[in-house]
Amino acid sequence: MESILILIRDLLLDLLDRSTLTKFVENVGSLYERNTLKVFFRGGITLIVRHAGDSYAVVIHGVDCEEMVKWDNAPHHRDLSSFPHHVHEGGLVKESSKRFTVDTLAEDLLQVLMRLRKYVLKSTQDS
Repeated sequence: MESILILIRDLLLDLLDRSTLTKFVENVGSLYERNTLKVFFRGGITLIVRHAGDSYAVVIHGVDCEEMVKWDNAPHHRDLSSFPHHVHEGGLVKESSKRFTVDTLAEDLLQVLMRLRKYVLKSTQDS
């Protein structure tokens, strides 16, 4: 596992409320899923973190596996001032201040987890 992914895993385990977790999976499955962490929460919310080299994707999936929000640096959306960093949310693509680098990792993940917490709380109240 890449060293930055180990940092992500350790930060997630430190920052997460473990009572909301149902499963934590590292380096799952196929070649595409190598360098991937999947964290499953009560209420059906999933956090997926992929990090390989300079590429990353951090995705929150809802109950029906719909993508609720995704931060990534795939080299498209060149019109954004934060290129290649961007966020997909609500059918829109927006600039992103998150970089998921060693220098910004803790702050970026904390912001993702605050967003994730809202989704988990809502999904557990709805069920």
